[in-house]
Amino acid sequence: MEGIVDRTLERRRERDLGITSLFAAFEEEETDPGWGSAKIAIPDSEFDKAQRLAFEKEMLGLYVSDHPLMGYEQALARLTDCSLSDMREEDPTGDRSPVRAVGGVVTDLRRSYTKKGDLMARFILEDLQAAMEVFVFPKTMADCGALIENDAILVVRGRLDTREEEPKIVCMEVSRPVLERGEEDLHVALPLGVLTDSTLAGLKEILRGHPGTSSVLLHVGAKVLRLASEFNVDCRNGLVGELKRLLGPGAVLS
Repeated sequence: MEGIVDRTLERRRERDLGITSLFAAFEEEETDPGWGSAKIAIPDSEFDKAQRLAFEKEMLGLYVSDHPLMGYEQALARLTDCSLSDMREEDPTGDRSPVRAVGGVVTDLRRSYTKKGDLMARFILEDLQAAMEVFVFPKTMADCGALIENDAILVVRGRLDTREEEPKIVCMEVSRPVLERGEEDLHVALPLGVLTDSTLAGLKEILRGHPGTSSVLLHVGAKVLRLASEFNVDCRNGLVGELKRLLGPGAVLS
C-alpha cells in the first residue's frame, strides 16, 4: 500500500510540474484517472510468525493461525508449579493464598502511575487453556518491569487474589525464560473404521510409553485434533513402528 501511495503522489507532482513522457497519454487511457499508473509489483512474502501473531491479536483480539506457546508447553511446564486453570480453581485457606509460579504470554499490557508517581502495570497472562489478569505493583515493577512486554513469554510468581468476582494474580516476581521449542509435530491418521475403545486405549498406552517434546495431531476424518501436552512424545525408539502395527501402515503422516 505504501508503494502505491508513494508512486501516485510522485506522478501527481510530475503532472503539476508539467512533466510528461512519451507514453503518458496512453497510460492515462488505460488506467484509473484517479490513481494513474500506480501498478507496482506485490512481493511474494509473509510476516514471520511472531509478527503475524502480534497483528492477529491486535486486530482480532485472539491468535488465529497459531499460538506463541505452541511447542513450548513442556519447557514451560518444567518452570512452573501449575497452569492458570489450576490456579484459578484454588480455594485459598486463611488470609493469604500460597505463592505459585505460572507461565504464559503477555497481552493487553497497561502501565500507569500511582498518586506518588510510582510506575505499576496490569496485563493479561494467557496460556493455551486460560487467561488471568496480573497486577504488578511498584516495588515489583521497579525490579522486573523491563521484562514485561506485550507478546513476551513470562513466568510469573504471585498470589491469587479472590476478593473480587474475577480472580486475579498479584505478581511478586517475573522471569523471562529462554525456551526451547519441542521437536516437529507427529501427525497420526486415525481412520473412522478403527475407532474402538480398545484401539483408543492402545493408542493412549503407546503415546504415554514414549514421553517427549513433540506434539501429537490426530487426523480423524476431515478434522485435525491436537492432543494435550501430557501426550507429547519422542518420535524415536520405535514409536512409529508401534503406531503402524496398531493403526495400519498409513498411520503416520509425513
